[in-house]
Amino acid sequence: LHGELKATWREPELVAACRELRVPTLILEGAEDLRPRWAVDSLAAALPAVTRVTLPGVGHLPWIEAPGPTLRALRDFLDG
Repeated sequence: LHGELKATWREPELVAACRELRVPTLILEGAEDLRPRWAVDSLAAALPAVTRVTLPGVGHLPWIEAPGPTLRALRDFLDG
C-alpha cells in the first residue's frame, strides 16, 4: 500500500504543495487508528501551520467514536 500511495500521489509535488499552504490546519486522529502513522507524520511535517491532536482510545472515526472530545478539539482549534 505504501508504494501504491507514493506512486499515485507523486509525493515530492504533494509535499511541496503542503509547504506552500499558509492556512492553519488541524490534523485530528485517533491513537488506535489502524492506518500507518507515516502517512500522518509526513503530512504534519510538510504543513507549516499545523495543529495535531491525537485522541486516546479512538480509532479511524473520531467524530463517531468520541464525539465530545472531537467537538472540543475542533472548537479549541477554531477558537485559537
